[in-house]
Amino acid sequence: MTSLAEQIVEALNPAQGRFRAVHARGFSCEGTFVATAAAREVTTAAHLQGEAVPVTVRFSLGGPDPAEAENVPGTRAMSVKFHAPAAETDLLAINGTAFPARTPEDFLAFIQARADAARVQAFLGAHPEALRVVQAGAAAPVAASYGGIVYHAIHTYHFTNAAGASRAARYRWTPE
Repeated sequence: MTSLAEQIVEALNPAQGRFRAVHARGFSCEGTFVATAAAREVTTAAHLQGEAVPVTVRFSLGGPDPAEAENVPGTRAMSVKFHAPAAETDLLAINGTAFPARTPEDFLAFIQARADAARVQAFLGAHPEALRVVQAGAAAPVAASYGGIVYHAIHTYHFTNAAGASRAARYRWTPE
């Protein structure tokens, strides 16, 4: 039996028939990340201890077409690979404050529906939270630069500090 993750990848790839299933147009850069001292109070994660950590960052549009226009509303993403000595960590964030599906099953249904307008409308009618996300994305202004966008994690993470206390949180990248 095919796993749910494999079904999602299969649903993304054949529907597009392009270079990548998603986030095909983008660019990468390298830099250094230094977490604030407050991060150490929340987590023991190697990349959040306040030391300079080399990073690779990729900014991208959400779609599968490498020729996609950048001057239209839609998903913008930022992925960051932290190259900490103890462990590499990858984080993904998007310009939207929410993801259009609450569960992997709903995400699979959403991407399976997108090839047919009637199925998309039916999905959005049955999932009002997804409709709000899609409407917000369509109404969002196009940023002049990837560097001027606030990026939100699409996942909740559990942070555990040195004392063993844990809390669930989503991170946000905010430009200075």
